[in-house]
Amino acid sequence: MRVTTRLILVFGILTLLCVGWVVYFNYTGRRHVEFVLNININGKNTIFDRILKLEGAPFESFVYDISSRDDLCAFVNKPDIARGDQYLKSILHTSGINIIWIYTKDFDCVYTAAVGIDSAVPELPVPNNKLRELLSQRYFYHFFAQTSTGILELRCAPIQPSHDVDRVTPPQGFLFAGKIWNEAYLEMLSNLTESTLLVKPISGNISVREPSYDFDKGTISFSRILQDWDKTPLYELIVRSEAPVIKEIGNTGKNHVMLFLGFSIIIVSILALTLLYWVQLPLRRLIQTLSTSDVEKLKGLERQGTEYGRLAQLIKDFFRQQHELAQQIEEKTRAHNSLIAAHSQIQAREEELQATNEELIAQQQMLHSINTELRAANQQLRASQQDLIRTNQLIENTFNTALDGFAIINRSGRIIKANSTLASMFDMKPDEMIGMHVTRFVPRDMRHIQRQFVLLLERQGKVQHFDVSLQQKEKVVHVEMRGSYLRDESGNITGVLLCLRDITEQKRMQAQLQQVQKMEAIGTLAGGIAHDFNNILAGIMGYAELTRERLEPQNQLRKNLDKILTSCERARDLVRQILTFSRRTEEERIPVRMNDILTETFTLLRASIPATINIKSDVPQEPVIVNANPTHMHQLLMNLAANAAQAMSEHGGVLEISLNLREIGSDYKPENFTINPGVYACLRVSDTGIGIPPEYLSRIFDPFFTTKEVGKGTGMGLAVVYGIVKSHSGDIRVQSVPGRGTTFEILLPCVLTQPAPAADDIQAEIKKGSERILFIDDEKILVDLWKQMLESQGYQVSAFSDWRAALEHFQKNPQQFDLVITDQTMPGITGDRLSQLLLELRPNLPIILCTGYSERVSDEMIEQIGIKALLTKPITAPEITKTIREVMAETLHAKSSVQCSRACLSFTTAQ
Repeated sequence: MRVTTRLILVFGILTLLCVGWVVYFNYTGRRHVEFVLNININGKNTIFDRILKLEGAPFESFVYDISSRDDLCAFVNKPDIARGDQYLKSILHTSGINIIWIYTKDFDCVYTAAVGIDSAVPELPVPNNKLRELLSQRYFYHFFAQTSTGILELRCAPIQPSHDVDRVTPPQGFLFAGKIWNEAYLEMLSNLTESTLLVKPISGNISVREPSYDFDKGTISFSRILQDWDKTPLYELIVRSEAPVIKEIGNTGKNHVMLFLGFSIIIVSILALTLLYWVQLPLRRLIQTLSTSDVEKLKGLERQGTEYGRLAQLIKDFFRQQHELAQQIEEKTRAHNSLIAAHSQIQAREEELQATNEELIAQQQMLHSINTELRAANQQLRASQQDLIRTNQLIENTFNTALDGFAIINRSGRIIKANSTLASMFDMKPDEMIGMHVTRFVPRDMRHIQRQFVLLLERQGKVQHFDVSLQQKEKVVHVEMRGSYLRDESGNITGVLLCLRDITEQKRMQAQLQQVQKMEAIGTLAGGIAHDFNNILAGIMGYAELTRERLEPQNQLRKNLDKILTSCERARDLVRQILTFSRRTEEERIPVRMNDILTETFTLLRASIPATINIKSDVPQEPVIVNANPTHMHQLLMNLAANAAQAMSEHGGVLEISLNLREIGSDYKPENFTINPGVYACLRVSDTGIGIPPEYLSRIFDPFFTTKEVGKGTGMGLAVVYGIVKSHSGDIRVQSVPGRGTTFEILLPCVLTQPAPAADDIQAEIKKGSERILFIDDEKILVDLWKQMLESQGYQVSAFSDWRAALEHFQKNPQQFDLVITDQTMPGITGDRLSQLLLELRPNLPIILCTGYSERVSDEMIEQIGIKALLTKPITAPEITKTIREVMAETLHAKSSVQCSRACLSFTTAQ
């Protein structure tokens, strides 16, 4: 067997033994270590989390409890700093909380207080623009923040009344409370958890690090991430806890290492002895033979079947052949000496030729390198030339195809280059603009703006966002202009580069947006006025009706009260018309009686146009119906009437509005109208004012065009009228004579569909009854009025001006009332919410909801809640008594149906 084979077998056996021992001890040791470490880390984590939760529980309970107190609700609705200091600071001293912030439901901070900090109360560490977005998702939050006083733990809760146990009502405000994690607090936590706590700031995103172990010190380390309000990691809380078992595991590992080292020494010793016997001794005999040339030392070794025996045989053959070769070399040495002399001569000649050849090769290489450099320079020059051509083409294409207008002006103010976008702004071609002076496009009244632009350019070297109006033949173009100087290589000014962006459409949209915002403001103001005004009218009408019923029909006072009631009804209708006109509606078109639109508009015009202007109307009896948006029709008439009134503001005059039907046949030859044949509603609005100059007639419908002074007109009134008419497939024309007046004539296509019929008038008869009614309204004058009114008709009325007292009275015996009448808008609650509370106590309770004005109340909402009827103030006695009888009849019918169903079910069960 060969030595190599023997060594491989021995090494393999020893290696298997070593690997098996290592695997066994590694497997058993790892299982033991993992088991022990998992038990320790899980225990430490659980204990630490429980202690943190117990320590933070009073903080959480404090925020949750104080945010549901009624006195805090009253404070946030009516802030009182002195009262807040007296009430809240005392709570801070006893709760362990350092800072509080109180916000209203509109996210305005109304109160802040701090205890235990030296500096001023810091601002809430949540950006104002993110606070509304944060609290729109949910109400309760727990997060951390970085302040100058240290780490701040914050909790947020909505401020809600105490009776809202489930915290489902809309928040009346928000409470933020903060507790500072200073060194004393961290030391207290360390003592509680029997650990060492370390807080490190975090830069960038980081995840919770895996637990680590120090076997030498016997400690376990893990961490917790403290996050900001937007889940951004702020701090890493590192917990280092002692665990003696870790040190024991480390000592066990060291013992295993020592056992492995001892076993390895034994294996190495066995390998050393094997190598000494099978390798070292034969090698020593071979070396001695080669050193002394004594072949006798190889006796016995050459007969072995190993590699060393073969090598010993080869060495003996080598020495024999060496002796034979030595003899041959001696003979050839003599022949070789004779050849050396001849070879020396030939070698000298070859050296001379080699030197000459090297010089030629060096010259050839130099010429080749020069040629290569010239070719590279030529190629680089051609590439640069191609890049320059492409760059020039790109600049030219960009200049010509840019969405903004560009022009290059020389020092004399003339255009030397313009792109197609700029030319299209002025209905020209780029070549036509070459050589023109820039003042050619600036109106004379805008030349001072041009001079301001030049002064800014001279002072700053470039101008950005400069708005100016330029002349475009018959129109004016609003542009945003930018400019900068062009300079040559020496820095001298050679011209100006102008960039013009058409912002005419943007200006028009801004004006429309302002108009929409004005209408929204009017709608909001009208709604607020309507609510209070309707409550006032309700009192006047109610007491007038109550007094009227107690007078004889022939009494003059009764007739006077009838006139008062008629005036109140006109006032009520006027409020409703104002709300209809100012209410923001969707673009919904329905069949509309233009006769009614004109009648409603006349009422508004008489209240808004000066008495020096006489209004004449010509409205036909037969209905004139168009498919239109009623609000747009109101706006169309009001805009035309307002323009006419302003034209007659100085000397007065006559405003005449007429409506009639006009049939346009197929043989009709239009003068100024461009419409299809059919039946049209013809609306004429004429005045006897100052008229419109002929040169302005073609531009009066352009956006922003106005001849009025600054601040008296936007130039959008007639543009809006034109847009409404065109959107309704109609047409408009104007005739004007300066000094005599103007007439606008509008054609709108008629439709055959009849509008929805109006509801029948409420009967004047007052319905009597004997039911028990609970009446709730925050206006005490209305409470007294309707209590007298309803009791005079036989009803038993319990009236309250405080909804809380009414609810408490109802809770005592929910079955004592047959009907509830409640106001919608009351301090602290709305009528729909109060109705829900009453229906929870007694389902199917008949409820009538009254409102002066509320955008949130709709038929769908009251039906969903379970309210039986909705009345709009001011309410007359016939209206409310008729509604009571209808609701009670509906309730009685429903009860009869239920009883019938129960009887049928009982009969079926009996069978």
